Amino acid sequence: DLGARWSLRATLAHRTRFPSIRQLYDASAGDTSLAPERSQALELGIGRRFPRADLEATLFQQDVRDFIEMDEATRRFSNFSRYHFRGAELAAGAQPWTAFRLRLGYTYLSADNLSGNAATTVLQYRPRHRLTLEGTFQPGAGVSLNGVLEYVSRQAYLSRRPPLLTGELPGYAVLDARLTRGFARVRAAVYVGARHLLDRSYETSYGFPEPGREWYAGGTLTP
Repeated sequence: DLGARWSLRATLAHRTRFPSIRQLYDASAGDTSLAPERSQALELGIGRRFPRADLEATLFQQDVRDFIEMDEATRRFSNFSRYHFRGAELAAGAQPWTAFRLRLGYTYLSADNLSGNAATTVLQYRPRHRLTLEGTFQPGAGVSLNGVLEYVSRQAYLSRRPPLLTGELPGYAVLDARLTRGFARVRAAVYVGARHLLDRSYETSYGFPEPGREWYAGGTLTP
């Protein structure tokens, strides 16, 4: 901490991640010979606090060897020699008045396949830009309205069979909202909400469209 308003942080880490049970033993996609992932990660961040807001910026870089991922050609989990990730994250929060809070997040990601035998450096399903905006309004009487808007930019995908072809999924935006009414005296709450209010077609994986608008309702009771 640099005084009451500024802060700096740095992280240098060596991480190991072992294959999951599914990645090892799934009947159709598992591979018992998978090696653990090994990565070197570096993060540098700076933060600034204001009376009713905060701001943080982070630079990151990660070099991963033996990355475990589904091989689109064989449809089995495999080790990929070397993946390289680098980018930046921005996060900002504000509370202009007591009943209202706002949170903004942005991530820039550059992802490359640096394996020696790779046919392309492109890594699929790694969007370069991701933006989230979340707002919460609590006017009182146990009422809370929460909304989250997420935007994901275009992302590449690769063909499953040779010759290797590269396509691109369009960007998309998803808006979720939820209204909650709490009853402190009986320690209960009821809520109603919607997922993907915009109800526009989009895909996060080629050929697998995501669900449209969904409504839900429910309640909680704490003894």
